[in-house]
Amino acid sequence: MLIVNLFCIPFISLYIAFKRENEPMVFGLKAVMRYAIYVVLNVIVSFLCLKVTQILIGLDPSPESQAYTLAASVIAFLIPYVHEIIRKYVSIRFEVNERS
Repeated sequence: MLIVNLFCIPFISLYIAFKRENEPMVFGLKAVMRYAIYVVLNVIVSFLCLKVTQILIGLDPSPESQAYTLAASVIAFLIPYVHEIIRKYVSIRFEVNERS
């Protein structure tokens, strides 16, 4: 169950992201990099959500638990949409001036 929770559930995010951008899902550097980012985000956000619920109601935050599977699946579904919203509405601009 640990392998499924940590490494297979982020494929949901990857699939949704490629479908939203109308790109073919081809194995390559872009897909592997995106997958790695989604794995890290999914693990961190899922663990934080379950840690909060452990404090509030006592759910087990271990990656082998059913609660983790449910939280990770929901978060994997939401991550591409949140990423799209951030990319669309938040912009960061850097400007480098000459030294005097």
